Amino acid sequence: AVTGDLLERNSAGVYVPKSLRDINQSKVSFEKSPINLSLINSWDNFTRANGAIGTSDSGHLWTTLGDGSLNISSNSARKSGGAKNTPQLGYLSTFQNANSKEIELISSCVTGDFQGALFLKDADNYMYAGFNQQNVQIKIKIAGVSSIFYSASLPISSRYRNTKIKSIFSLYQNSNGATDLIANIQIPSLSINQTIDMSAYFNVFDTFSPGIACESIFGGAIYGFSHKNLSK
Repeated sequence: AVTGDLLERNSAGVYVPKSLRDINQSKVSFEKSPINLSLINSWDNFTRANGAIGTSDSGHLWTTLGDGSLNISSNSARKSGGAKNTPQLGYLSTFQNANSKEIELISSCVTGDFQGALFLKDADNYMYAGFNQQNVQIKIKIAGVSSIFYSASLPISSRYRNTKIKSIFSLYQNSNGATDLIANIQIPSLSINQTIDMSAYFNVFDTFSPGIACESIFGGAIYGFSHKNLSK
């Protein structure tokens, strides 16, 4: 068994998956955590030869939406071509059914506008978190209509492309049997850790694929978690 952020030892001495709330509250970052791949259905570290983004480390094909394309360069995913200041959306073709599962999508980006985790059902229904110059935002598109669901202004000293953001989308059944959809934005350098309840959109995202929203450079890693037998 792999211990750390993902597993804990129960009273019988058996290692079992932690609840996602416990995972979110862990003091150890996901990037530095031991990852138990048996709990993950899709992932990508982007550490491969330069060229088209192609297939993820988990063996799933990347699909892109929007203007331009996504390429691998220097072990990062980068937008190539297309309109400036328009994010390219890339997702792994692993549509998940969310019922009776605990699912967590996590990503970490290094630089650029609109870098972050993409929570996507199809081309007309998705959401993602990232930067837009002086703001950190959650962008959402429902039934083809785009809007800004959440926005917070960054300090003036951080309004440039050198601030790191980690965005997490969690989808899980709570103790009452209802399904919660939670977005979490973390900017460690600014001590920002903001949780946004998006449960009203669960019915829209009863199936989803994990992905990235990338305007220029996306670094770090992306993981799509699927905890199938987790009891509350």
